Amino acid sequence: MEAVDRIRRVAAGKDTPDDRAWLSARLGAYLSDPEQGMERALRLDRSPGEPPWWRVERRQHRDALILRLWRERWPELSAWDAAERILMVHQRYVAAAWHQHRDQDTPPADPTAALLWEILKTDLRFPTSRRRIFEILNTTDRDALY
Repeated sequence: MEAVDRIRRVAAGKDTPDDRAWLSARLGAYLSDPEQGMERALRLDRSPGEPPWWRVERRQHRDALILRLWRERWPELSAWDAAERILMVHQRYVAAAWHQHRDQDTPPADPTAALLWEILKTDLRFPTSRRRIFEILNTTDRDALY
């Protein structure tokens, strides 16, 4: 989302004159009509039923980690077989170790557990069907997930 990218650049001190002009105009729009709300002024508002930008980003991050799990741990498997494996290791991890790892600030040493830990730390529901994981692994925009 362009607005979020601009705001992040400004917040990080990596903004351009165009970013500053955009932010100034957006803040001016808010000040001239505060009833519209800050999200609308900054163009972060959404259509009814559409998820907020931050939830979309978290879901994209989770999906990228699921894809990474396949690429790093079982690249020899087909997407369909990898989806089954991911579902199985997720269920085992949640049953056996997640309750011990969930409050840790650092991931476990095991690479598979570390990726599962990071996925679960997104606080998004893990896909519970092989079909949904398969869809994530076969996303047409894989490179956009990284």
